[in-house]
Amino acid sequence: MVAEASESKPGPDPTERTIEQMLREVANTRESFTFQLNALADITAVKFESVEKQLKLIEQQRVEQKADTEKAVGAALTAQKEAVREQTTASELAIGKSETAIKEQLHQLTATFATANNAQSENLSDLKDRIGAIESERRTTSLHDNKTSTNQWALAGMVVLVAAVLVNIALNWPK
Repeated sequence: MVAEASESKPGPDPTERTIEQMLREVANTRESFTFQLNALADITAVKFESVEKQLKLIEQQRVEQKADTEKAVGAALTAQKEAVREQTTASELAIGKSETAIKEQLHQLTATFATANNAQSENLSDLKDRIGAIESERRTTSLHDNKTSTNQWALAGMVVLVAAVLVNIALNWPK
C-alpha cells in the first residue's frame, strides 16, 4: 500500500507548484505596486515642479508689475514736477508783466500829475500877476478915489482871485 500511495501522487507536487505560482504572483503584484508607486511619485514630482514653475512665474510677473508701477509712478511724479516748474515760470512771467504794466501806469500818472501841477502853478502865477496889476491900479486910483472905492477894488480883486482859483481847481481836478 505504501507503493500505491506514492503512485497516486502526481509527478511534480502541486503544493510546490501552487507555492511557486503564489510567490510569482506576489512578486508580480509587488512589481506592479512598485511600478505604480514610482509612477505616482513621478506624477507628484511633475505636479510639484509645475506648481513651483507657476509660483516662479507669478512671482516674476509680480516683480515686473512692481517695476512697471514704480516706473509709471516715477514718470508721473516727473511729469508733475515739470508741470509745476512750467506753471511757476508762467506765473513769474505774468507777475513780471503785471509789474511792468503797473510801473508804466505809475509813470503815466506821475506825468499827468506833473502836467496838472504845472498848469496850476502857471494859473496861480497868472493870478498873482493879475492881482499885482489890480493892486498897482488900485494904488494909482486910490490917489484919485476915496477910501471906499479902494476897498471895493480890493474886494473885487479877491473875488476874481477866488473865482480864478475855483475855476483852476475845477479844470485840473483829476477825473
